[in-house]
Amino acid sequence: MPKMLIDCDAFFASCEQARNPKLRGRKVLVAGDIEHRSVIAAASYEARACGVKAGTPIQEAHRLVPDGIFLVGNPGLYLDYNLKLLKKLHSYKRPVELYSIDEFYLDFDGTYEEAAALAAEFQGWVRREAGITVSIGIAPTKVIAKLAAELKKPDGLTVIRPGEIEDRLADLPVGKLFGVGPRTEAFLQSRGVTTIGALRACHPLLLQAELGVRGKWLHDAAMGVENDLVKVVPDPYKSMGNEMTLPENTSDPRTIRSFLYHLSDLVAQRLRADGSMARTVHLRVRYDDFSQFARSKTMPRPMLLADQLLEGVNLLLQKHHRDPDKKIRLLGVGASNLVRAKGYQLALFPGERRAVALVRALDRIHETFGQEAIGRASALAVNTGRTLVPFAVVPGSGRRPT
Repeated sequence: MPKMLIDCDAFFASCEQARNPKLRGRKVLVAGDIEHRSVIAAASYEARACGVKAGTPIQEAHRLVPDGIFLVGNPGLYLDYNLKLLKKLHSYKRPVELYSIDEFYLDFDGTYEEAAALAAEFQGWVRREAGITVSIGIAPTKVIAKLAAELKKPDGLTVIRPGEIEDRLADLPVGKLFGVGPRTEAFLQSRGVTTIGALRACHPLLLQAELGVRGKWLHDAAMGVENDLVKVVPDPYKSMGNEMTLPENTSDPRTIRSFLYHLSDLVAQRLRADGSMARTVHLRVRYDDFSQFARSKTMPRPMLLADQLLEGVNLLLQKHHRDPDKKIRLLGVGASNLVRAKGYQLALFPGERRAVALVRALDRIHETFGQEAIGRASALAVNTGRTLVPFAVVPGSGRRPT
C-alpha cells in the first residue's frame, strides 16, 4: 500500500507570500523576534540561497541577508492554511495523519500510478486555492516517503516503488534518512557508513549492538521494511499543544493569564478539529534565566473548551510558579490522554450547552475568516504575531531520537 508524505514548502514564509503577493520572489524570513534573541523559523527559497535556514540565529540571518524582509510569525495565519489543506485531504476519504503543522501522511490503497495522479491533483489544488506549494513523496513506507519528498523541492513529486528502493537510495548520504541526526550520522561515518546503501549492507544485529533498538529500526527503515502505520484515530498517548516566546519577559499576572488563555484556546480549537477531548492538561514555563518547568495534571472530566483547559493550567501555575517576581520568557499549553469526543455527553448543564454552541460558532468563523477575525476581550493583551509552535506527538509515528 503506497504511503504519501505531503510537505509544505518553506511553509511559514510561503503563507506570508501568499497573503501578500508583493513578497513573492523576495527574501522573506520569519522569526519570533526580528530584532534579537530569536532564530529563523522559516525562510523563503530566495533567502535560503543566501545560506539561511530554519534555526539560524537572527543576528546571523541579518548578516547573511541584509536586504531580507524579516517578519514576526503569524501563528493564526499558518493554522488557517494548515486546516485548509487538512480539510481538502480528508475529502479524498483516505486515512490522513496530521504529522506536524506543515506535514501530512496519507494512506493509499490503489496503485502507485493512481497515487501519483491524486498527488498531482492535490498539488494543483494547493497552488490554485492556497497560493503555496507542496512537495510530495510516495513510497512503500512513511520513512522513505518522507525522504522522497525531500528529493525534489519545491513543488516536487517523487515516486519510489518497492523494487526501486535499493537503486534510488544507495548513493544518498546516510544523513538523508529520517531518524539519522547529526550525532548518529557522525557515529555511522566513523564506522565507514556514509551512504544509505552502506547502511543497508550492515548486519542489523551489529547495528543493534552499537545503537540499541534504534540501530535495528534504522536498518529496517533503509531496507524499506519499516512498518509504521498512518495514525488516524488518536490513541491514549497522543498529545497536542502550542507554545510561544513572549514579546517581552514578564511577571505581570494579567499578561501571563492572557497568553495562557490564548494558548488554551488554540489547543481547544485543535482538539475540536480533531474530534477529540483531553483528560490531561500540560503547562510549560521557561524563565528569563532559561530555567524552566513542565508539569501535567489529569482532570476529573475530559476537556473540550479553552476554559476547561485553563482551569487545569491555572492550578499547575499556582502550584509550581513559586516566585511571582520571576519573569517568564516562554509559555506552553498542551493536552494529552485523548478520547474521541463523539458520543460523549459533555453538556450536562444549560451553561455548558451554551458554551459548546458558542465555541462551535467561533470555530466556523475562524475557519472562514481566520484566527484574528474574532476572539475574547480577555486575550487582547496577546500579540498573536509571535512565533507560535504547534506540536503533536504520537509515539510510534515514525519519530526517532537523534
